[in-house]
Amino acid sequence: MTRRRGDAAYDLDVEEGSFSYRPGGFHPVYVGDVFNRGKYLVLNKIGYGENSTVWMVQDLSRSPRDALRYLALKVLAAGHQGDSIPERDILVRLGTQPSVNPRVYDGGHQHIRHLVDDFEHTGPNGTHVCLVFELMGETLERFHLNFTPANIPMPLMRKFTAQLVLALGWAHSLGITHADIHPGHIFVKFQTPSRIAYGYLAEVRAPRQNRSERRYTPIRSSPLYNYYFNRFAPDGKYDFDICLGGWGHAARNTDRRRRTMQPTPFQSPEVLIEAPWDKRTDWWSLGATLIEIHAQNRRLFHSVGETEEDGRRNYLAQIEQLCGPFSQSLLSKGNPEIVKKMFDDAGQVAGAEQWEARPLRRGIL
Repeated sequence: MTRRRGDAAYDLDVEEGSFSYRPGGFHPVYVGDVFNRGKYLVLNKIGYGENSTVWMVQDLSRSPRDALRYLALKVLAAGHQGDSIPERDILVRLGTQPSVNPRVYDGGHQHIRHLVDDFEHTGPNGTHVCLVFELMGETLERFHLNFTPANIPMPLMRKFTAQLVLALGWAHSLGITHADIHPGHIFVKFQTPSRIAYGYLAEVRAPRQNRSERRYTPIRSSPLYNYYFNRFAPDGKYDFDICLGGWGHAARNTDRRRRTMQPTPFQSPEVLIEAPWDKRTDWWSLGATLIEIHAQNRRLFHSVGETEEDGRRNYLAQIEQLCGPFSQSLLSKGNPEIVKKMFDDAGQVAGAEQWEARPLRRGIL
């Protein structure tokens, strides 16, 4: 049984762990802390990542009626201060106001998770870059669980697809490749912002912390599941919107990098063989992501194998069986060592298990 954040049986050991709090590591955050010269009051922990923790904060400079009164504060590890500079630059670029030129994908601007503020904070473990974002409900990793049966209704799936296409179109028009698209980076926007105050903050207790402890104790995340929309809508309809986040590994369209950090099931063929890739890899990843979401988290391709090499080989074989052989022009651009291990002289994947190709059916668009 898979355990999720927010479940009673959730084990704190799978969060960032106390070992992350060391010089160059995470910053010890306590509920009640105030960041950026008295501006952001920490209310609760809502998530964490490989190199950061995420907290719900109240912007003390805004009025109670302001839609951006509650925000998400991402505190990066001190050792990743330099790595965050490209992300900040990308986010600032994405926040550029749309032009009036109808040929540019202006509609995609509203489907990007935008940076609201950024600053640096110095603590016992070093200087940390802090990024402030709009507060979101949840990601598409588990959004389908809000429906019975547990799959997103087709009209909503079509809407999400269109919004993601617009978001990518906007990013690409600005010269930016996302390079890490998967369900965990697609956020559902708040449908009912007022539920933050009278729902989440009223019902979810902030954890108790001991500020005098010698070694910081991580606390459990309390995500905003079920607190961003009215579950029992009067008309039975849910008018959700989404936005694309997770721009930490984004690149300029002019980059021709050979490596990416995205999960293997969403990697394009050129990424798998470490050939130079560009913005076109985003469209492959988007397609794989949409299929997984639509099929209730069942993936079209699986990197199954006893070793990482076997997993890559089997994944390539599945792509070949469904999409046809890899072109010699593509293979010639890949990492020679990988291509030699994975493909025979005829350019076909060698030594892979036999896979039954899964047919693609019309339905999402």
